[in-house]
Amino acid sequence: MTIIKIANYGLAFLLEMSALFILGYWGFHLQADKTIRIVVGILAPLAMIVIWGIWCAPTSTHRLDGIWLLLIKCLIFAIVSLA
Repeated sequence: MTIIKIANYGLAFLLEMSALFILGYWGFHLQADKTIRIVVGILAPLAMIVIWGIWCAPTSTHRLDGIWLLLIKCLIFAIVSLA
């Protein structure tokens, strides 16, 4: 593996972990009841983990290809950006 490929995998991993942190932070800081904040703070990152694990993970058996993979990744990161 080349250095650039390893660096790319490392950067992608950091972006994914940052997205999980951002979703959790957003959920726990909503202007809502404490119960709702806790539920959303836990379920939002969990939903991303499940979606990413099923359709985006490199070793997934149901990994999407081509434009569909790009679209779901863009959708996930757009939601994180809005959060």
